[in-house]
Amino acid sequence: MNKPNIIYHEGIAIDISLVKSIKLVSKSVQDLQRVVIEFKTRYEYVFNPNKGVHEKEKIDDVTELTYDDFGIAQQIVKEFMEIWQDYLDENKGKSKE
Repeated sequence: MNKPNIIYHEGIAIDISLVKSIKLVSKSVQDLQRVVIEFKTRYEYVFNPNKGVHEKEKIDDVTELTYDDFGIAQQIVKEFMEIWQDYLDENKGKSKE
């Protein structure tokens, strides 16, 4: 597992080491623009009271930011991508601990 690396940008704090994708979701330029940050899949064991056992559950966390302006949303995606790329460049070749 990578060492956690918490960043704060656009009013949210995220662990950039867990990011899987960053994208802009928009139906049209006139609609609300959604910046979607998807995180790497993780698994947790959750107790199922009906069966009386712990079961492995897949969790796909997502954070969404919404903007009225398409250009601003594009700029935010670009900023997050640059932060993510900087993190990846800094950690290139480092072993997963």
